[in-house]
Amino acid sequence: MKIRKLIVVILIFITYKVNAQKPDKIYLSYASHIKSFLLDGPTIEKNSFYGGDGTEITIKNKGNNILRFKVDKNNKLASYHAGIMYELYEYKDGYLYKHSFYNKDGNISGEEFAIAEFFIEKPAELIKKFALINEREGNMDTNDADEKIILQKLFTSKGKLLQEGYINTSQYWKTQNLIYRP
Repeated sequence: MKIRKLIVVILIFITYKVNAQKPDKIYLSYASHIKSFLLDGPTIEKNSFYGGDGTEITIKNKGNNILRFKVDKNNKLASYHAGIMYELYEYKDGYLYKHSFYNKDGNISGEEFAIAEFFIEKPAELIKKFALINEREGNMDTNDADEKIILQKLFTSKGKLLQEGYINTSQYWKTQNLIYRP
């Protein structure tokens, strides 16, 4: 009798563990659509949104690059604005250098722009500004684009340069820390 109860408990536990891993496999399957995102040692974070009708999935790889997308309550891929399904954040030396948007097929896509590249022209100044912004937990507008600390270039999905200009360090901080949504 005790053995049967133990077997039932073990079977319930195994079933729970297998079912709990299914969504992660689905999320990794979605992530595999983005060929430039390596799925090496991924960690998955899930955040509910819109009253629990869906979840935002954030996958970080060993290179500290981040892929973000949404799923509905049935774990089906859900769209951000204008058909954007995925956001890829690429980092070098701890700083964001490229932010790209993708459609459901894994192709670079975007309504206004598809790729933003960032060039840190004054690293020492950026570190000082980030310290101030971090102190205020991101609640600070720096209005310092004229100091030419961060150059941003915006591109179409075909790689054509749309716009180039300096941005505020607070805007860059928010993008680097995944505050903005498409």
